[in-house]
Amino acid sequence: MVRVIAPPAGNRMRAIVLLLLSSLVLSARAHDQTVEQLVQQLVLAGSFDDAMVGDDGARTGTFRSYQRLCATATAVQLQELLRHDSPIVRCYAVRGLLDTEAKVDWPQVVLACIGDQAEVTERSSCETSKCPAGDLVFQLVRTRKVLRDEAMLDVAEQLVLRKSPLFAREWALRNLQFRDGMLHTIRTLAEAGDAPALVALARYRLQKDLPLLLARLQRPDPFADNCRFLAAEISADPKLLPALQALVPAAFARLQVDSACRLRFWLAAIAVQDGEAAAAVLRTFVLGDLVPAGRRRDLLETVVQALDERPRGPELQRLRGELAQRLEQR
Repeated sequence: MVRVIAPPAGNRMRAIVLLLLSSLVLSARAHDQTVEQLVQQLVLAGSFDDAMVGDDGARTGTFRSYQRLCATATAVQLQELLRHDSPIVRCYAVRGLLDTEAKVDWPQVVLACIGDQAEVTERSSCETSKCPAGDLVFQLVRTRKVLRDEAMLDVAEQLVLRKSPLFAREWALRNLQFRDGMLHTIRTLAEAGDAPALVALARYRLQKDLPLLLARLQRPDPFADNCRFLAAEISADPKLLPALQALVPAAFARLQVDSACRLRFWLAAIAVQDGEAAAAVLRTFVLGDLVPAGRRRDLLETVVQALDERPRGPELQRLRGELAQRLEQR
């Protein structure tokens, strides 16, 4: 029988303490190395992958590396990665701060990126697209709603004032009600031909700017962009209806070569015009003989949808019922 002689209690305790200390040191080193390794994997990934990619909605190795980075890196480390050379790493750092609900100055994070034009390939579901890193950052932050009303306007104003090349600038001008202090700047941009600025200007609903809106509707190639119609819809001034009606021949011509969906902004600008005149314009166009037979149903569905999405008076309500009935008969 072999007897095992245990070391003195004091020696055992010292051994345990040394083992714990060495484990902590090794763990810390492994932690730092893991962050570096995960970041390097993202650098080499070549794309910014969402949680589900492809027909089967699988999680890619890139997204798993990102998840491990979120579980390993501290908020401070993620913030440091906002300045990384790789645009993919910068974008994942922003998403990591969002996913971990880190306490950061989000307006400053976005403003630091409004000049970031480095191209990023984004993969989500079955779609693959390319966009500037700054736009991807803005999209991530905007969809998570971490920028509240005034903070969003602060960022939007800087996008305009700094002449940001990002699509985020256009989104802000098309979708936000800017503060009164930006009126002169936005009007100057609209007068110079900045199409999204015209939409922002229309939101002020000033009679002084109505001639500019009319002039834009009367320009050649009316369907080259939809901002003029979006501005007309926002304004909803009855004085714009004759200019919109004057585009009926151009709309028929467009319908010969394109789907009715391409006319939806023009149709919406008419649909917000309450009254018999607006209903007459839509009825004449939709039921006109110049509508190609193959596009008739498409046009009916587009107009009904435009009417459904907006408040309407009794004349347009009757028109909507009439068009819906025709759809059922086709």
